[in-house]
Amino acid sequence: MSFNKQKHIRYWRMCANILPDAYQSSDASRMFLGFFIVAALDLLDVLNNPDLEKPIISAEERQNWIDWIYSCQVSDREGFRGFTGTNLTDRRNKDNKQWDPSNLPNTFFALIALLVLGDDLARVQRQKCLSWLPRLQRPDGSFGEILGPNDEIEGGRDLRYCCCAAGIAYILHDPAGKPYRPVFNEERLIDYILSCQDYNGGYGESPLREPHSGLNYCAIGTLELLSRLPGPASQRAKDALGCQDGCIRWLLERQTTVLYEEDPDADDGEEEEEVAAAAPSFANSPMYYSEPTTTAGFNGRDNKIADTCYCFWNTGALAMLRSLHLADLPAVRRYLLEKVQHMIGGFAKGPDSPPGESAPLPAIVL
Repeated sequence: MSFNKQKHIRYWRMCANILPDAYQSSDASRMFLGFFIVAALDLLDVLNNPDLEKPIISAEERQNWIDWIYSCQVSDREGFRGFTGTNLTDRRNKDNKQWDPSNLPNTFFALIALLVLGDDLARVQRQKCLSWLPRLQRPDGSFGEILGPNDEIEGGRDLRYCCCAAGIAYILHDPAGKPYRPVFNEERLIDYILSCQDYNGGYGESPLREPHSGLNYCAIGTLELLSRLPGPASQRAKDALGCQDGCIRWLLERQTTVLYEEDPDADDGEEEEEVAAAAPSFANSPMYYSEPTTTAGFNGRDNKIADTCYCFWNTGALAMLRSLHLADLPAVRRYLLEKVQHMIGGFAKGPDSPPGESAPLPAIVL
């Protein structure tokens, strides 16, 4: 089965206009969903392609999206909110601003979406945003999500926030080519990340937590953004941080041919039905050899089935560790194209599931 580009374009174009009612509970995360939609359209080369006879996305519509993102910039210009529903407009004051805070991950997604849309970030208050970042960093090096009452850091100690903070700093660093200056305590952040690495090589949400592919990607991505991974692109290269060989091994162990959950009603002791012997054929002859075809996705944790989004989180981390060639990529593509590519466009979380928002984008990348 091949990649059905036109169906995927129609699917994502539909998502840009209206989402199914199942996404009503995610209304406060519109920035997150919007980023995935914009990024998918860009990967499909229809967001700003002058060679198209009839543009899929008009320049006016693209500008409207940019303006909407800026409408989510909090009035103090420190960061962005997830949607306009919490915008207090001119009624915002020091007593109620806690209900409309700048949000770390939404700021990250807003900046990336603006760049994908071709915006120059001229309306972003870089210095205010960069001065806000260190106020979200805890003494242990981790980052929170928002600043609550009395500027208290709220939100879990989560590697996702660490990656968002590093990404914002990377995007908003001085564009004039001046020497890089850290805007927060990078050494404490790195120490915190390394403390999240488990004995088997993967990184968990926080110290002593089970490794998880998405969080592992955030750990490796943060180190990459801070130029702390070995490789020719590193300008401030140091020795490899953490047990990188162990992490690579753990990532490769995530590739699995287990695509379906076991039926809990199945009787393990039930005898298998007898299958009639197949008629003799050349393919069954000992003189014939055919390389077995494997279909394999990736899971996020030990003893889990394959899930579309982890195809990206795992291969993305392997790519940053310069080890992508060690994965069975043809098997992953077969999984994506033959098992989870949906008939209406988009990709599903797993076989026999409807297409989603966060799952299809990683599939398009691969």
